Amino acid sequence: MILKTNYNNNLVSILQLNIALIFYLLISFFINVKPDYDNLGWVTFLINNPFRFSDNINRFLIILNFLFMPGKFISKSIVGFFTHIKKIYINKHLTTPIKRYPKHIRALRCML
Repeated sequence: MILKTNYNNNLVSILQLNIALIFYLLISFFINVKPDYDNLGWVTFLINNPFRFSDNINRFLIILNFLFMPGKFISKSIVGFFTHIKKIYINKHLTTPIKRYPKHIRALRCML
């Protein structure tokens, strides 16, 4: 039995998912959430302080921190991997004589 599937819908949904994932990784890489852990309420996270509004904001920032933490780990490891590969590539070409440098490496060497 052959099931009919619409490949265009599958492709569109895959592209939407990839765009959403890239957007999440970019947001989590560039946004650093730093809540004030000393101002979380009366019994740290259990009882709300009725005289202050800032403890509610700090609780929300902690939740945002938990939401962005996996994306931060993934995006920082990707950026670290590519910077490491770039350093290896540039160092490999910088140790050879200057006549053998490709044009883009010569330009990088002038900037260094």
